[in-house]
Amino acid sequence: MLNFSPFHSIFPSSWKHSIVLPILKTNNPSSPSSFRPISLPSFLSKLEYNCLSQLNAFVSNFNILPSWQSDFRQSHSTTMELLHIFDVVLRNFDNCRLTSIVALDFTKIFDIINHDLLLAKLKLCGLSHPAFSLICSFPTNRTQQVLVYNPFPLFSSTRAVSSGFHFRTSTL
Repeated sequence: MLNFSPFHSIFPSSWKHSIVLPILKTNNPSSPSSFRPISLPSFLSKLEYNCLSQLNAFVSNFNILPSWQSDFRQSHSTTMELLHIFDVVLRNFDNCRLTSIVALDFTKIFDIINHDLLLAKLKLCGLSHPAFSLICSFPTNRTQQVLVYNPFPLFSSTRAVSSGFHFRTSTL
């Protein structure tokens, strides 16, 4: 099965099922927002991390991302980006220059981004067709169940994951 997925450029459905554990964030479990959902995917879906490391190497080797992009890059962090911004603001202050900052909350950006456009841009980066097809396959037709202990384990019914990728690969 491990050889099947990369060879056929698809992630099998059984690898795309997750168990979600609601972990209490506060002392007051009065609403769903008081819980942090922790998703436990199939251990075979860890193949995604192998693919991701290869994709990161590809992106790094061909300098596809701008040097100032920090997220999801080795040896980069949002903390380093904040320090860079702080440095720029202080230098501008020392040189009597005005600095403006626009702060945006991208908490749910992945749920609303145009995934067809995102995938089209990824394809333009020069990925092979099998690699591109594997990436397209991973986020589609995902399912999940919620597991709660009250006091015994209780599973919800299986539900389709409705956020994240929504796209048609036939148009790309």
